[in-house]
Amino acid sequence: MEFMPSHRLAQTNYPIRIGSFAYSFVVFVMLISERHLSLGAAQLAFPVFSLLIYPHLAFVHTRIARDAHLAELNNLLIDAVLLGMVAAQAGLALWLGFAFLLAIGVNNAVCAGARRLAIGLSLCAGSALAGYLLLRPVLRPETSPVVTALCAAGITAYVSAVGLVVRWQNKHLVETRDALRRREEQFRFIAEHAGDFIAVLDAKGRVVYTSGAYLERFDANLIAAGAPWTELIDPAHRARAREFLISVLKTGTSARTSLGFVAADGARVELESSGSLMLDGEDRRLLVTSHAPSQREQSIESRFAKELGTQSTRSGLIITSIMGRVEFASPGMALLTGHVPGGLIGKTIEEIAEAIPASDSLMDTVWRSLESIGQCRCKMVLIHKSGQLKLAWANVVPVNGADKEALRYAWILMEDEALAAVPKEPAPI
Repeated sequence: MEFMPSHRLAQTNYPIRIGSFAYSFVVFVMLISERHLSLGAAQLAFPVFSLLIYPHLAFVHTRIARDAHLAELNNLLIDAVLLGMVAAQAGLALWLGFAFLLAIGVNNAVCAGARRLAIGLSLCAGSALAGYLLLRPVLRPETSPVVTALCAAGITAYVSAVGLVVRWQNKHLVETRDALRRREEQFRFIAEHAGDFIAVLDAKGRVVYTSGAYLERFDANLIAAGAPWTELIDPAHRARAREFLISVLKTGTSARTSLGFVAADGARVELESSGSLMLDGEDRRLLVTSHAPSQREQSIESRFAKELGTQSTRSGLIITSIMGRVEFASPGMALLTGHVPGGLIGKTIEEIAEAIPASDSLMDTVWRSLESIGQCRCKMVLIHKSGQLKLAWANVVPVNGADKEALRYAWILMEDEALAAVPKEPAPI
């Protein structure tokens, strides 16, 4: 005999059928005992088979049937016949018969619909009447307070259990539907950004999915499922990349940054990356979209350097990510900090400057000011490579993208004496 996989409906009904039928057997025995009727083999044979053995046979039926779902629906009708016969043997006790009829009605209504509901109720009532006419037991519809209370408790527990199962199934259905909708949104997003480098990462920054653009440009081993995404990044920018991912995970808001990627042929590829948090069931995922900077974005550094980098030997320009990590430094920064411009790239702004007063976080000061008035003018102490401290002023303005969202911050730094040489503060880009 070959056992087939059981249907989900049969798996759900099996434990409920075992528990409820066993409880019905206890109530039947209590009812027979209080009526001082015989509890011999002849009296108990049918209840033992119907209430204790049959539930297991019903499940086996779903395992050997070609159509497991239809087999379980037919089991519900067999339930109706057997419970009607047990009710007849109990003298058509009103509370016990009502409990059986209610269970049959709820099961068939939930699992099979109105048509089988009507069939199930008819079979239960019909088998009870037929059993009564066949067995001719004493008609005793009344029950004692104990049996009545047991029936009421059983009805309450059974209906509550069915309600909980239905609620769990509805919740699972809603979660499945939401997961499908999220995946549809992801695929639609990918289709709309077919030329971009799109990566879906897990909460540890490991690759879950990458778009075809990655395969065309990068080493296949570095974008395999489970590979750290940051391995694609130029070593000089990896700290910035990790900071970028951590920022999205911790804040739950989208973020942008500029990163240098290393292509399969060893070439360095500058890409603008934006990240956002999404949920995949209970798992958190990072959606990272990268693309080549637009012509406007590529000209920002050179334009700032041309306008401001040569105004004074004691002024300089740095451009940072929105988290404060240096991405560009003008030649004037060498005199202010003692570092060659390339040596500043990758450092955080707070590694080369301190806020005044020192108790304040420099980035917190900038963020508060930018949020309230759109730019920041603050005093700071620059930390020279030699250990010397230099008092300086900083004008910080956001470098906005096409959607008016800040991509970077531009910091125009001047020693205190050079401040008067600057005619006005630059406006946000």
